[in-house]
Amino acid sequence: MRPGARFTAECSDNVFTSVGRNNVSARLRVVLVEDALSIRQRLVALIEQSGFATVVAEFEGEDEAIAWMADHSFDMAILDLDLRQGSGFGVLRALNALPVDRQPAIKRIVLTNYGTSRLRSIAMQLGADAFFDKSSQIEDMLDFTHQWSQMLGDRQGQASA
Repeated sequence: MRPGARFTAECSDNVFTSVGRNNVSARLRVVLVEDALSIRQRLVALIEQSGFATVVAEFEGEDEAIAWMADHSFDMAILDLDLRQGSGFGVLRALNALPVDRQPAIKRIVLTNYGTSRLRSIAMQLGADAFFDKSSQIEDMLDFTHQWSQMLGDRQGQASA
């Protein structure tokens, strides 16, 4: 594993309960693909402090992220477009190639400094569920993440009832 790739403590498929923003929600397992170390560290801290998500793996390049994602379970991928190796678009394409039963369960967020309408359109065509600008929409991205954790928690509660 290259220095830019890091795995956090293994997270089993059934580790989910946590207290989120003022109510109980699912604890999302997030994969973060971001090449800038300082931004990656800041995002990890914000996600972990949120209480409703945990970063289970982080990568700075496309190939490492894709290899890990093929063999592990997770709920959300947060992707930068401009990576040290490859691009977030390549990761989106690889997520589309996962077995059909896994695809709808994985939320795909693009978080980039290049928030043009053209790039947004391409990302959405490739299956992104949301597209945020790093410079001004971090809170919006966290809100989206929180909403998805609540929906996941509701689904799990219904499944166990």
